[in-house]
Amino acid sequence: MVWQIAGIQSSDIKEKRNRIVFTMQTSYAVEQAIEALEDTGVLMDAVIFNVAPKNGLNDPPVQIESPIGVGISLVVELTTPVGRPVSIKVVLTNESDGAVEFEHSTPFHQNVMVFTADGEQVWAKIRGGVLVGTGGISRLEPGEQIRLETLWEQRDQDEIELPPGRYLVRGTARISDNPTGRYRAMDLATEPYELIIQP
Repeated sequence: MVWQIAGIQSSDIKEKRNRIVFTMQTSYAVEQAIEALEDTGVLMDAVIFNVAPKNGLNDPPVQIESPIGVGISLVVELTTPVGRPVSIKVVLTNESDGAVEFEHSTPFHQNVMVFTADGEQVWAKIRGGVLVGTGGISRLEPGEQIRLETLWEQRDQDEIELPPGRYLVRGTARISDNPTGRYRAMDLATEPYELIIQP
């Protein structure tokens, strides 16, 4: 059924409109979902498909350090042969002189995005900014880190292998602190890192 398709991001029931709304990662995933539904007898008029929007290179907020002293960076091998999965780690580091504590989703709401050298997004771990999981709390001592790994298979959002060349990679993570009893969310984002895929 539709929920088994890899490209599904979220689903919702609109009771007033008597519709099921699916948000998909790509238009290719929409095509797969339509094919799956055609075999079920479900009325296509009762289903709405949306494709999650792409981010531009400058869409994420370039906030590389939070007010509580948590910085964000990437650990990635910047030159890699074509066809080999690329390990990309979003790293949160306590850069302050004291311990810091912050809230986050579990698992972390963190994203990795890959762009062409011209800034066109070709792949993202999450499209459309959907949050997953429930709340968690982390405490970091000075210099302590949290590393969140993503494997990129050198393919675009439709699973098509990308050619060798120069790409740009960014990472984001959402955390929040509660300094005065008020919830303050922060979307931290790295600067773009240049990644070379060699033939």
